[in-house]
Amino acid sequence: MTNRETSRETSRETSRETIRRISARMAERGLHTEPDTGLTFFSGYTDHTLFDWDQYFENLAAFYCGWDSRYLAAGMRIYLHHQREDGFIPRAIRVVRFPEEEDEMVKPFLWQEAFLLYRRDRTLAFLDGEEWARMHRYLRFWLTGRDKGGRGLPCWNSGPHTGMDTQHERAGHWNDFRSEGVDLACYLVRECDACVALGRLRGEDPALLGEFAAHGARLRGLIETLMWDEDRGQYFDLDRATGERNPVSYVGTFAPLWAGIPDAQRARRLVEEHLANPDEFWRPFPLPALSAREPGYTGGALPGDIGCSWRAHTWMPTNYYIMHGLLRYGYRDLAHLLAARSRALLDRSGDREYYRSETGEGCGQDPFWGWSLLGYFMEMEVETGYDPTALALSPADVLLLRADREGPADPASRTS
Repeated sequence: MTNRETSRETSRETSRETIRRISARMAERGLHTEPDTGLTFFSGYTDHTLFDWDQYFENLAAFYCGWDSRYLAAGMRIYLHHQREDGFIPRAIRVVRFPEEEDEMVKPFLWQEAFLLYRRDRTLAFLDGEEWARMHRYLRFWLTGRDKGGRGLPCWNSGPHTGMDTQHERAGHWNDFRSEGVDLACYLVRECDACVALGRLRGEDPALLGEFAAHGARLRGLIETLMWDEDRGQYFDLDRATGERNPVSYVGTFAPLWAGIPDAQRARRLVEEHLANPDEFWRPFPLPALSAREPGYTGGALPGDIGCSWRAHTWMPTNYYIMHGLLRYGYRDLAHLLAARSRALLDRSGDREYYRSETGEGCGQDPFWGWSLLGYFMEMEVETGYDPTALALSPADVLLLRADREGPADPASRTS
């Protein structure tokens, strides 16, 4: 990308008509009732499936359309209802399940979803006491039960398990348990941060909070010491069996920006040498799921590919969280340009599941009423500085929840 290209493009307003249109389609096609619980959830997919990280980003878009929090809360409760005693929760709640994915864990976004709900409604009443206990068991299972390599880095089961379905060159095939993913480690850092912050608001046992804070701190250190490649200026997944870096350059290697992992120098290298490089990720419609220098960078399918294509294709949720990572490190103009290019995909090809990075052509489900709709709101977030994914609490949050727990102060105890 040239220096001239960092200048801001003209923002496009998301009109009320657009919001009404997408909200109506979401309501007409996206609401489903889960038979075991009787709860109604939202899904952007035609097969009535509740998907894990999809739920997080889908409901962000729904909030912008004026929806309340009931469907996100229901989705969380459905997942917790399907939890095993050891804390495991399946990644997809389907009408018909596939045996290949029976051992694939829900992606670590539930605590971040809880944080979204708290920020929206300023209450923690959307889960009961047993459900909060289940939340702790779920996170502990990820942190310990999926640490197959014994390094403190949990691993993905497969390429489909990552959500980036076709990236088997980095994450393997069904139940290979091959990849200690950069993306996974960063999602777990954010889960630990959200768990600790909400736990403080709930007045939970400091020892319990210390456990998850320690896990988060350790993950940050391992990302920095084991996953960073100083020669290439980039993070890479680790191979579980060997502990060596797997040098596949994919869009999730920018997740450390969202999690606030690198220092300014490493962030600069990551952004300027790779993300903003037109030979790698800054393609005509950035950001592709794979670097254009990867052998697997293609608009077609390769042998062994399963599911939707995460190759020479641009997906809105990764653009969205990377945009917030760029803002976190002061790359506001580049974040704005990424937001504008993301909106251009919607304007060019409509509401589609994903897009070709070279042409902007829409791919997958048509029309789509899921996470791609976030592209309508990204420019606004850059311009206003609003980040609904931020995990920081204000002093007012702490005082509000403390008052809920302790009740009003005794006026007679106040001093003048």
